[in-house]
Amino acid sequence: MSLPQWTAVSGTSLGTIDERSNTAIDLPLADTTGTTVSLIAGELPPGLRISGFQIIGVPFEVNRTKTFEFTIRATTLAGVLDRTFSITVEGADAPEWITPEGPLNIGAVPSLDYWLDIKTQTLD
Repeated sequence: MSLPQWTAVSGTSLGTIDERSNTAIDLPLADTTGTTVSLIAGELPPGLRISGFQIIGVPFEVNRTKTFEFTIRATTLAGVLDRTFSITVEGADAPEWITPEGPLNIGAVPSLDYWLDIKTQTLD
């Protein structure tokens, strides 16, 4: 049994994916025989998880394009080898306008009359 062999260097992006899309990303391992993998640092995009030798799931909606960085440990009987990866989730939604284009009809211009109610102070 030998040390795990990653086929990608640390810092490698595993891709850019769209929010709310079914995702399956193969982990870049040369040989999975006798190997287990686990997330040891950082975070996967919410909605994704490690299953076997893939990152699978449906990433949740994001407010803006966001890159998630995480470290995965591959373990064999011979030892461990860690790699840091990233996944970018796109999906920042364009604003949805619910009013028609153009000036707003606000009706008549309001009066500029003001009432003052002073009971305990003198007004100069």
